[in-house]
Amino acid sequence: DKYVTLPQVIVSFNLLLDKVESTIRQLDEKIQRTVVDEQLILGFQAARDKILKHYKKTNWIYCISLILDPRHKAETFDLTPWGVEIKNMSLQKFEVIYKTYYDQEPVL
Repeated sequence: DKYVTLPQVIVSFNLLLDKVESTIRQLDEKIQRTVVDEQLILGFQAARDKILKHYKKTNWIYCISLILDPRHKAETFDLTPWGVEIKNMSLQKFEVIYKTYYDQEPVL
């Protein structure tokens, strides 16, 4: 079976974000931080902010791709409270776009 790989982007984004945040936390908790540690913290914080900026703009697209993917569907989001919120927001956005561009009366 072949499936689209776009749903894997969500997993990759989240893994990357988790790693960046855990690295920031580890560096921040160091007792004797060096100047290099401070620079790394600033760099990782900038990376986190950039990831979140783009993620917030495109997250609904990835969520809709998961909902449309027969392996996942909407049930994937029902496992967590934040998943339900993201699912509902994504479906609303998708519905608006669908109605705007695709749900029109056929011209005869």
